[in-house]
Amino acid sequence: MKKEKALVTSRVLFVSILDKIYLLSLAIIFVSMTYSNLSTYYGSYPFWEKMSNQLFIFIFLVILYFIFNWFYKCAIKTMLCVTKKEVYGEIYFPFIKIEKNIPLNKITKVSTYNYFWIFRALVIYQYNKLPLIFFTWNNKEFKNKLRELIIEADEEIENEFENKNLISRNNIKYIGIILGILTGLTVIIGLYNYISDPIKRIPGTYSYEDKNIILNKDGSCNIDDIVDSYHNCTWEYNKSLESLSIEYDYSYFSYYANKYITSSRSLDVDYVLKDKTLIYDDDTYKKN
Repeated sequence: MKKEKALVTSRVLFVSILDKIYLLSLAIIFVSMTYSNLSTYYGSYPFWEKMSNQLFIFIFLVILYFIFNWFYKCAIKTMLCVTKKEVYGEIYFPFIKIEKNIPLNKITKVSTYNYFWIFRALVIYQYNKLPLIFFTWNNKEFKNKLRELIIEADEEIENEFENKNLISRNNIKYIGIILGILTGLTVIIGLYNYISDPIKRIPGTYSYEDKNIILNKDGSCNIDDIVDSYHNCTWEYNKSLESLSIEYDYSYFSYYANKYITSSRSLDVDYVLKDKTLIYDDDTYKKN
């Protein structure tokens, strides 16, 4: 069967920059997820956990790329054209292809609409059917070419489009370089956060008059001077609130139950990183 080029072919609005929109979206998602992953934590900076999370972010972005690429390929193949005898269209969705054939003698009216100059639509009205609405940049050119001479019935309409991906083969090496740089930056940022982790400066003995609060590097603590009959004391630093949470088990004898009962309790202590001081019960404990 012969192939006939269309007189005017219209593509989906923004299809010429859709690849840039998708790639920019991927970049924004990557930066936001990486920032959230590397900057949000509680307690000591979990370097290996952050790197593991970053690996899952990369995997997620690769999956998201293939989804975006799938929609992109559907968009670049979607078209509406006018020939000498009919209006023909191919509309692609994931797993779906819709073909439209509207003979010129079935069309009652053609309208074009422009919204804010850039959002342009073509509306084709036909007998006993709903209007066909197609968002495209060259809607006026399509309308002007709609009434042309007929073609031979045995000719097939050719959908000319460039079959390409979001990332072309010629750009793979550049993408590889960019991914290498991003990976290096991710590791550097992770190492910087690990090295500059304020948790490393917190452990030590903090004193107020004759009372001491001892915070150990392994996360354990000693609060003999402010709490009696406790055990399993641990501390954790909340970076966003700039405070310490000290948790411990407290044992007491219950005459009602006639036995010792252990309950978990906690102390919220303000920590001033700059001055290396703890503030508890309106008392300021300074680091020795």
